[in-house]
Amino acid sequence: MLAGSPIAEIISSSPHEWHALCVKVDQAPHFGSLIIIQETWATYIGIVHHITTQSIDSVHTPLALGKSPDELARDYPQMPLFLQTKISCLAIGYIKNHIMRLQWPAKPPSIHAHITLAPSAIYQQIMCDNQYLSLLFKHTTVTPYLDELILALLTHLDNQNLLTESLLETLVDQFSLLTGNDYRRLKLLLQRIERLFAHRLA
Repeated sequence: MLAGSPIAEIISSSPHEWHALCVKVDQAPHFGSLIIIQETWATYIGIVHHITTQSIDSVHTPLALGKSPDELARDYPQMPLFLQTKISCLAIGYIKNHIMRLQWPAKPPSIHAHITLAPSAIYQQIMCDNQYLSLLFKHTTVTPYLDELILALLTHLDNQNLLTESLLETLVDQFSLLTGNDYRRLKLLLQRIERLFAHRLA
């Protein structure tokens, strides 16, 4: 598997969650997007569940300046030097010996390992096996907005023309099972899916 350009670098790591610092402040991966980390042992697969842009220290705190983006770039060209963007990723699997395993890896990625955006092939492999949903549900204490994360992932699939009616039906069935047939929660999710992806359901 060929890796793309690094977008972030691991600064904190565990088998189930990774925190990374983006290479560029304004080029973070999107919420709900899949990322990979290629190492000798395996290729890790994760999903971005949190993004934060902030000052690099407590001294250079951003202030409201009332300027347009063009004016900020002209008057404060050094501003990006005092900002940093951090992302947090949930582990949903790894590839070892050309086999994808949708489970937490035996060991975490290395500190300073590079994060790249996952190619379409990874999205396709992940979505063909709904075990990724059960892994996401194990993160509910870390990610209380799990439904939002699922919708974001579906949106990325749709943008790549990988979302199908069959895939949506399978996801809904699995979601219902994992929520203990929570009718209210399932109905709300279905309503949002219908609005967001009506073109797929027509």
